[in-house]
Amino acid sequence: MINKTPPDIRRRVAEILVERNVVDFRTDPFFRFTSGADSPIYLDNRRLLGYVGERREIVSALRAIVTASAPFDTVVGMATAGVPWAAWLADALSVPLMYVRSEAKKWGQERSVEGAPPVGTRALLVEDLVFSASSIVTAANNVRNHGLAVHHCVAIVSYGTESSARNLESADIELSVLTTVDDVLSAAVSAGTLSSSAGDIVRDWLAKTRQGTSPAIS
Repeated sequence: MINKTPPDIRRRVAEILVERNVVDFRTDPFFRFTSGADSPIYLDNRRLLGYVGERREIVSALRAIVTASAPFDTVVGMATAGVPWAAWLADALSVPLMYVRSEAKKWGQERSVEGAPPVGTRALLVEDLVFSASSIVTAANNVRNHGLAVHHCVAIVSYGTESSARNLESADIELSVLTTVDDVLSAAVSAGTLSSSAGDIVRDWLAKTRQGTSPAIS
């Protein structure tokens, strides 16, 4: 299940991503990812870390949507991109912070989850970007294996793919996102950083990707 986000939050976060060059579009040629997949969209939320004002706006928006929809006792950042947002959110809410790796370390105490909450604690996962949601499922399983209950995740932006909806449903995870790639695309066209013709190419790629007819991003 993917929760609804107020339109004003979606629009403002999309504007921030465009204004701070978090999103880049390239239609000829497409960007090439390490997985080998090609995409006309490149999102790098790490750029937001250097902008204090916008960073605070993002954290305020995260706080608003999670307090309205997700009961939890601790915030868990998904390594690595979700960790700084989880830290700022936990601080804003005055709740404990943890973080989860995709797999356990091969040294030391060999943990996949760092932090020491009581068994049964309700955890909120924090991620920056959602495509297939497979990493969210892996993180949720790791956290559950440590005795925590997790049924909610919050992220900055989502591609809105069918595979992500299926994966979240199968893992019993509700997702809240601040904005979507569609909102970002609209903001870019409105700002003049993306032409209407290029926007049509991106929309066509999104439609095919959501239907599973374009190579997936990993």
